[in-house]
Amino acid sequence: MNEIKSVAIYCRVSTEEQASEGYSISAQLQTLRQYTSLYSWQIAEEYIDEGISGKDIKGRPDMQRLISDSPYYQNRNLRQFGQCFAWENNSFLIQSN
Repeated sequence: MNEIKSVAIYCRVSTEEQASEGYSISAQLQTLRQYTSLYSWQIAEEYIDEGISGKDIKGRPDMQRLISDSPYYQNRNLRQFGQCFAWENNSFLIQSN
């Protein structure tokens, strides 16, 4: 079994209301850093898109960077990190009807 040693963190908040309700970037980073520390994982990179909607990836520069840094992007063998953690799954993408 491959043990994860290096991880990435992705944080995003789109509104001031979310930030004031405990979902601020600093609160997300603190929680995710504590979680990775609990398992002795090294944080390879922190990706942060602040004040950006989750509806479209095009306007999210750090999400685009995360994808391009991913070991699975274009089948690269370079493995900068084994997993990526976010505060909530909807930090990655919000679908609209």
